[in-house]
Amino acid sequence: ALSRALPRSMRGHGGGILTSGISPDGKRIASGSYDRTVHLWDVASGREIRSIEAKMKGLGEEAEVALSPDGAVIATTDSDGDDNFRVRRWDIATGRELPPINAKEASRLVFTPDGRSVVTLSWKSAKFTLHDIATGKPVRTCGGTAGDDAMAISPDSKWLAAFSETDEKVHVWDIRT
Repeated sequence: ALSRALPRSMRGHGGGILTSGISPDGKRIASGSYDRTVHLWDVASGREIRSIEAKMKGLGEEAEVALSPDGAVIATTDSDGDDNFRVRRWDIATGRELPPINAKEASRLVFTPDGRSVVTLSWKSAKFTLHDIATGKPVRTCGGTAGDDAMAISPDSKWLAAFSETDEKVHVWDIRT
């Protein structure tokens, strides 16, 4: 049974929290806020590990944050306010910004479980793009359906599942081919 007790609350943002992601090992949580920062938290202690001045622009419901499977990188999507989205990455150990991922229309993102790629969803074309994490360059683009809004990737990094609120279906794509 689920406990109704709230084990801890993590405070540190100066604005409403828009997005969060949890590391695959369950030990860290990243949160992105209207205050244009990303905070990394230790789940067990509730302690803030790092605060990144992400200067995320155009934050709204399209902003997203994700943690890499190895826990070394935080990635975010945001907008410049003119429908130009981007994916930015930070090294968790140093807080240093890494080269961006070339994804100008990305409103959603998820790392593949193998850690070699990140998949982005274009708000404009509704297409999914697989990007090489080492180079940040697109590797392949696949399908997509208008209204697709959330993604999950299978543990073997082969299947991408997305749901569409417009047609009330779950769509599954093979992202390796």
